[in-house]
Amino acid sequence: MKITCPHCGAKSGISSSKKITQSPRELYCHCDNPLCDAGFVMSLAYQHDTRPPKELMEKAVVELVRCLSPDDKKQLLSIITNNYPG
Repeated sequence: MKITCPHCGAKSGISSSKKITQSPRELYCHCDNPLCDAGFVMSLAYQHDTRPPKELMEKAVVELVRCLSPDDKKQLLSIITNNYPG
C-alpha cells in the first residue's frame, strides 16, 4: 500500500506502523520523491463495513428465521424454493 505525501503529492512508502489501540494505527511514512524526501506519520483507522462478514450475516438470518412462526417458515421456504431452484 502506498500513501500520498501531504507535502508534494508523490507516492510514499510505509516504513513501519505502531498499534495505538485495536484501531487506529500510526503509519510511519517516507516520501519517494527525492526532491521532497519528507518523513511523516499518518493514521489508519477502521470506520465501518461496506459488507458485513458472512458469518455475522448467517447468524442474523438464522436468528430471524428462528423467530418466525411455523406458518411463516413454510411460506419462506416456498418463496426460496420457487425463486431459487437448484
